[in-house]
Amino acid sequence: MQITVFGCKIYISVLFPALLSLILFFDQSGVMLFGIAAVILHEFGHLIVMLLFHLLPDEIVLQPAGIQIKRNISMLGDGKQLLIAFAGCGANLLAATGSYFIYSQTLNQLWLLFCTCNILLGVFNFLPVFGLDGYDILHILLCNIAHAKIADVACKIISALVVLFILALSIWAFCKKAINPSLLITSVYLLILLLINLRS
Repeated sequence: MQITVFGCKIYISVLFPALLSLILFFDQSGVMLFGIAAVILHEFGHLIVMLLFHLLPDEIVLQPAGIQIKRNISMLGDGKQLLIAFAGCGANLLAATGSYFIYSQTLNQLWLLFCTCNILLGVFNFLPVFGLDGYDILHILLCNIAHAKIADVACKIISALVVLFILALSIWAFCKKAINPSLLITSVYLLILLLINLRS
């Protein structure tokens, strides 16, 4: 499905609401609901800073792998590009700080859960892996000290090393039954993002 809002095209995959409904139906703990809220906050962080710079996104894609905001920020200076890239994680960290403060006053475990979800999502998106904010931040910084092509190659190498390390760590931990499959699933997702980047 596609709708247009203020000139911005919003694509909604058929599988997106289906997967969302399935997750919420089977999730009895409420963890996924707070995770989804953290993702929405993250993307709103990017959107708000973009709008402050009078920049509308070209496309917003809602798909099973997540929400993707496609925007052309190349005409902006490096400082503004970095602010946009940092904004998503910044929104999560602000939400985590606020929810932890409420938890400290109320001792309501739901606020602590929301705080944890925001911290995990914010830290995860700081990873220098293609498709995540950390990759964009690293690329912008490297372009300031090296040629764009060298920066591209360096980012791909760093991204590959991080993904392979996380994948090896998650396989080892899963085999040792030290963790649940969530880290392994996440590392496979990062590997898919890496392969997409290497093919582009």
